[in-house]
Amino acid sequence: MEIIWSPRAESEFIKDIDYLGENYGRKTATRYMEQLTDAIEKISKIDMIAYQLVDAEKDIRKYKVNANKNLYYRLTENKLEIIAFYSDKQNPDTLTF
Repeated sequence: MEIIWSPRAESEFIKDIDYLGENYGRKTATRYMEQLTDAIEKISKIDMIAYQLVDAEKDIRKYKVNANKNLYYRLTENKLEIIAFYSDKQNPDTLTF
């Protein structure tokens, strides 16, 4: 399965890693990367069974990476598009796709 990262997702990922590394240490940043890798692997192997639908019009779904972070994505037969990452601590009304 092809995995495509949107520019937004790439930018948010880099910011998350930098923030975690600076504020909580390299070990925490590495653990987050491992959690994200596991999440992407699970999503890409679910054979079109999807997680929570958050935008039916755009077919965007949500996967909870850890206690604080959600991954928003779109899944087709042969492509996983990673759209954005969003913290549960942020105001959900500000989330746009």
